[in-house]
Amino acid sequence: MVIFLLVLSHVIFFQSGESYNYWSRTIIESFTYICLFVSAPLLSIPIRGGGYINYFEQLASRYIKKETSSYTMIAGLSALLGIFMTIGALYIVKDLFKMKLQENKRLASEMIIQGSAIPLLFSPYINGVAIILSLLGLTLFPFLYYGIMIALLFLIIIIIRLMVGGKRIASRDEAAATFENGESTKEEPKAMNHRLGVQLIIGFVSIFLGVIFLEKLLETSFITIVAIIAFTVPVLWLLFVNKSAQLKKEIMNYKNNTLPNIYDHMFLIISAIFLSKMMQLTIIPKYLSDLLASSTESTTLFSIVFIILIILVPSLLGIHPLILMVIIATSVSPDILGLDRTLFALTITVGYSLASQLSPLSVLSLVAGNLLAIRPFQLMHWNWKFVVIIVITASLCINTINFYIQ
Repeated sequence: MVIFLLVLSHVIFFQSGESYNYWSRTIIESFTYICLFVSAPLLSIPIRGGGYINYFEQLASRYIKKETSSYTMIAGLSALLGIFMTIGALYIVKDLFKMKLQENKRLASEMIIQGSAIPLLFSPYINGVAIILSLLGLTLFPFLYYGIMIALLFLIIIIIRLMVGGKRIASRDEAAATFENGESTKEEPKAMNHRLGVQLIIGFVSIFLGVIFLEKLLETSFITIVAIIAFTVPVLWLLFVNKSAQLKKEIMNYKNNTLPNIYDHMFLIISAIFLSKMMQLTIIPKYLSDLLASSTESTTLFSIVFIILIILVPSLLGIHPLILMVIIATSVSPDILGLDRTLFALTITVGYSLASQLSPLSVLSLVAGNLLAIRPFQLMHWNWKFVVIIVITASLCINTINFYIQ
């Protein structure tokens, strides 16, 4: 796929007759994102090295018996861990809730996928989000504020769907509980150390406040700021909680195991960015801009839905969503759409999040499919109703916010 994208990029470049300076500048700009790919996985170090996995295991064991809350926790932990660990969160959530996967594989898998897609809305440590903020020259705030609002909307819809299907969940859980009681004796829940939960909240807030603070302090690119936070916070975090031995161990694990595994994904994204830059030399950006501009003759709401669908629908055919995200971000002016610039970025990341759930070739679908032993097309079949609901509700929410701030 990387070779195909690069070959296609160069075919477009040579046919355009553009100068070598454009090619070299595009290469340099594309490779500046390497620091983002290399640094973002470092945020998983505090989670693994700080003893927080055991804390999550205690949470899971305490609430796993409650139907709606247990599945809500699957989605919530997938989202929370996804902010720190991106795709790596899937492995932990799968181990924590393997009993639920056995009881109701479809529902548990849906919660993992839908929860894991939430950080793709707003987290600056997610590649797609960081790239869009960088291209549009936006600061993290107020984007983070609006992004968290849409993330909460995701969770509310997840909870409502669980409550509506509560009887079906309860019947399955009751049967599983009967089997489990026949196999094992009930154990007393262990006392939980909520100090670890407080540390997680502090760490969660710090990684976002750090970006906002450095944006005001330093005159540098957004990607550089994100990389600085990703390199420094894990070290300071584990030193603060007196886990220096675990820090050394996790750094070696990052060097020996994590880095070798990110190369393929990193070069895929970079080649997709490179192709999107070369697409600027074609008539596609102008056609797309004119098409979106004509949509404003209807309503801004229609433009919002249209942007999401432009990213979502082609991804079902195997087109990487990042290609269209970059083309839209660099070709379309939110002013002609009557859309606030920050909300324009959020609309793009909503499309990115939803495309990652449905596209059979997205990293999220591929990793989740392999991990859960489910075909990506099956995941698409299970999640399409949720995606349709989010397209409608998120578009209405963004349009309402835009109406009040314009």
